[in-house]
Amino acid sequence: MSARKAGVAHEHRLANDRYHVTIADDGTGSSHFGALAITRRVPDRTRETDAFVFYVRDLDTGDYWSAGAEPVRREGDSYGSVANDAIVTLIREHDGIRTTLDVAVIANVPAEERRLTIENLSGRARRLDVTTYAELVLNTPEADAAHPAFSKLFVQTEWDGSCQALLAKRRLRAANDEPLWAIHTLRTAEPAQRLARETDRIDTGSASSRQQHGYADNGSQGSGHRQ
Repeated sequence: MSARKAGVAHEHRLANDRYHVTIADDGTGSSHFGALAITRRVPDRTRETDAFVFYVRDLDTGDYWSAGAEPVRREGDSYGSVANDAIVTLIREHDGIRTTLDVAVIANVPAEERRLTIENLSGRARRLDVTTYAELVLNTPEADAAHPAFSKLFVQTEWDGSCQALLAKRRLRAANDEPLWAIHTLRTAEPAQRLARETDRIDTGSASSRQQHGYADNGSQGSGHRQ
């Protein structure tokens, strides 16, 4: 087991036989099913910010930050990470709030789980909103990198109220294409005061549509995520 400062951005790989996640100490990374990318990551030699992000927002002040060092760095914040073969943990303290994000790939299942724990160290009551965000690919990294704008047009999303989950799929372009779905669910240790979801993909359900090409799910208090 190792502990590092997030600024080093050492990369870790969590995997089973079908699914893997790459995640760096600063929180950047991507998810993959076999040779297909589930989420987008565009390498940048100066500063990478692509990630499956947990944003935390103070409802009283409007201040916001991410559970990892990226994509929202704040001067004076404390960052750290701990990694072993099965789990990567990102720890951050911002304005009296400590977040601990545990990331793991589930054994024998093409899925990952992210658990966010929030501790209030400020000595006063706080109202917080948590939002998860990721850019979906559902394609080979090479095809997505070659024509990213075109690739985005083939991802559709919908909200399944019976499962309380965001569903995403890639529209098939040929009869021999294999269907690929991604499922995003949110669970809370205590009932969230409110839950909302938003997607900017071509939508067949009730989520709203925009043009930024990603999806988000948010709720108040701490949260856990499975994809």
